[in-house]
Amino acid sequence: MAAAGYPARFLHTCRKEAASAHWFRRYYRKRRSFMRVLIVDDEAFAADTLAMLLRGRGHEVIVAHDGATGIAIGVAGAIDAAVVDLGLGGVDGYAVAKELRAHYGSHLTLIAYTGFSRVEVQLRAKEHGFNRVILKPATVGSIVAALAE
Repeated sequence: MAAAGYPARFLHTCRKEAASAHWFRRYYRKRRSFMRVLIVDDEAFAADTLAMLLRGRGHEVIVAHDGATGIAIGVAGAIDAAVVDLGLGGVDGYAVAKELRAHYGSHLTLIAYTGFSRVEVQLRAKEHGFNRVILKPATVGSIVAALAE
């Protein structure tokens, strides 16, 4: 047994993962391959959790909990990508996409993050300028892969 009742193997694994995460962040910051990502989702827990996971991967993340705030933040600041929930109250995800696409053009990666699985919704998202549609719940790996495209 090692410190505080934990087995030595467990502590070794934790140290190894912490060192790996530290290397990952240093490498991506040094290479400037991180992205500035805007998350627009009215479900606060989901948005904040996704933000935490993307920050852990070295990205800079801004969170908005409604469409109007998402548009204001997106237009005011320089972002590389936006992950937008389609089913927002008030200003919906389609309107957010339209405004962001008008401001950034094709330089912005727009990802629709939705619980709506109907084909019509996914086609409408593509028509409104989203690069990719990801269905909830999704793994952080699928979102990171979509950001890298």
